[in-house]
Amino acid sequence: MTSPGSSAPGEFAIHHIEGSDADRAAMLTEVGYPTLAALVNAAAPSGVRSTSDLNLPAAPEAAARAELRRICPLTQCTPAPRAATGPGGR
Repeated sequence: MTSPGSSAPGEFAIHHIEGSDADRAAMLTEVGYPTLAALVNAAAPSGVRSTSDLNLPAAPEAAARAELRRICPLTQCTPAPRAATGPGGR
């Protein structure tokens, strides 16, 4: 697989596919957690985490892109509210 705008095979996959066990262990050591579960428990409050599997079927990239194109017009973007105080919010 190539990344958009690049002819280097695998470059896209390197950034989007889970790392190796060694990569994961190095990351966990660097951030100071023994397991990925411990890191997630510390980073994401239990109130926002699901306890059930998502059960999401795999989809080829072309199908996923087609679905995103289909639902894109159904979404509405609203601008973020402006700050009432601070620089520029006087």
